Amino acid sequence: METREKILEAAVEVFGWGPSSSLEAVAKKAGITRMTVSRHFKSKDVLLLEAREYCIDLFQKVIDEAVASQQSSIDKLTQILVNYVPLHSHYIFLIRAVAGEIEDDGNQRLRKQVASVCQITEQAKTDGYIRKDFPTAWVSSFLDFIAIGIGNVKQQGSIAPNETNRIAVESFLYGCSPKNKA
Repeated sequence: METREKILEAAVEVFGWGPSSSLEAVAKKAGITRMTVSRHFKSKDVLLLEAREYCIDLFQKVIDEAVASQQSSIDKLTQILVNYVPLHSHYIFLIRAVAGEIEDDGNQRLRKQVASVCQITEQAKTDGYIRKDFPTAWVSSFLDFIAIGIGNVKQQGSIAPNETNRIAVESFLYGCSPKNKA
């Protein structure tokens, strides 16, 4: 991993859990000096914006791969989920550190990503994989919640790393299945 990417990953982790954290904390997490961080990013604000774009790009890659696949709609959604799980810190960063603060291209890109997942969700509902009475936005949010939750539980050591994908996918499929009505 290159220095710039190490800094971005460290910023995601540090600012996600403590939005008011310092650049020194980012440098420490990245295993580099504060001066190295400053050489790559002129200020904390610049680092936050670039870290946000970095996260958005990672999420876009996951969505693009699923959309381009020749899988069924439900397999596309589970592929997104499995590839979102390792990005749970990136979700937390976007939610806590920078989400919605600025109306710009980044927020527009996030909305397009949500729309893409909702479009796949609508197809999965049409195909009979997901309950039709569940709002599409709720199903999309449920996918996000599982990715964040399973990532946090894995990070705490409460779940074996090799079990995360199975538990995430089974939770999603069971929770949204038309066969499971209360």
